[in-house]
Amino acid sequence: MSDLNGVSAAEASWQYTRKVLDSLSQDDRSKQTACSEYTVDGVLEHLTGSMQGLGMAGGAAAGEPPDTAEIDYVAGPTEAALAAWRARGVDGNVSLGDNEMPAGFVADILAMEIFVHGWDIADATGQSFDPPEDLSNYLDSALHQIIGGGGRRDAFADEVSSDGGASALDRVIAFSGRTPVGG
Repeated sequence: MSDLNGVSAAEASWQYTRKVLDSLSQDDRSKQTACSEYTVDGVLEHLTGSMQGLGMAGGAAAGEPPDTAEIDYVAGPTEAALAAWRARGVDGNVSLGDNEMPAGFVADILAMEIFVHGWDIADATGQSFDPPEDLSNYLDSALHQIIGGGGRRDAFADEVSSDGGASALDRVIAFSGRTPVGG
């Protein structure tokens, strides 16, 4: 999985997050996640909104609000966002809200949202989340650019320390303000 960019990293992240979502039950929706203000259902709602906004930045049409009674309601907006970004690519700039930003940077945000929140849901529901090391390494670097430049603000908790031998996955999770399963 070499030659990653934000779009290919988002697509790869979706493969792992989708596996987690496919195993959810209705009972899982009320479980607390590592994000203290969110249950699994709250993360799903947040991720859905993120996918809609980031998808529109990539050229997706504003879709109808999904039926949140369905467990996998995040799938439609995520797949629409991925299709738009796949068609658009990462060259040039895009508008995200009132800001114009490099498309590659916004695609990295898309990938990070899918990846980190996939882990959140897996962690809350006792599922495994085991992406390949090169994907985790890519997102570790991207996340440092996204958050490291003052992007932490209210969107992320403070970084959790991880030991020097931590896996790339654990480094991503720790830098995003969560306690990794591996310590």
